[in-house]
Amino acid sequence: MTTSIGIASVADGEVPAMDLIALADRALYQAKHQGRDGWAAVRWPGPDQRR
Repeated sequence: MTTSIGIASVADGEVPAMDLIALADRALYQAKHQGRDGWAAVRWPGPDQRR
């Protein structure tokens, strides 16, 4: 069994819940694309991070 995790964060202000979920979903698919047992973080606005 492996785990892929998508993390979304917001630097400033408020973001609608659906937009935050979309960011987390994007991060999850980035983590899956990188391979097994990985994570990816998407910060809005800002650079993405992957492991």
